[in-house]
Amino acid sequence: MRLKSLNTDEDNRLFTTATNFIESNIGGFQYQRHDAEQSRQQYYKRLQFKIYVSINNKEYEVGDGGFVDWTQKLTGNKKERLIISGIGIEFLFKILNGLLDP
Repeated sequence: MRLKSLNTDEDNRLFTTATNFIESNIGGFQYQRHDAEQSRQQYYKRLQFKIYVSINNKEYEVGDGGFVDWTQKLTGNKKERLIISGIGIEFLFKILNGLLDP
């Protein structure tokens, strides 16, 4: 799993709090701050995570998630928070059963 900070304007306290908690409680967790390519991503706000599976020394992205601003826009309330995620179960099944073309 990888965690990305998407906040380029200021120190992302959410990212800092999350990484501090994870480092204290989960060993071997990878995370990274944004770079120019990632900052073009406009779907998630402030924080994004991606889920990977490694099979036969090849890494596959099977899921992702992060904060979105849908509820803020729908309700007009900037205090609303929503985090979403998804995992490609069919894609994961195909990877695990060798059904993908190399």
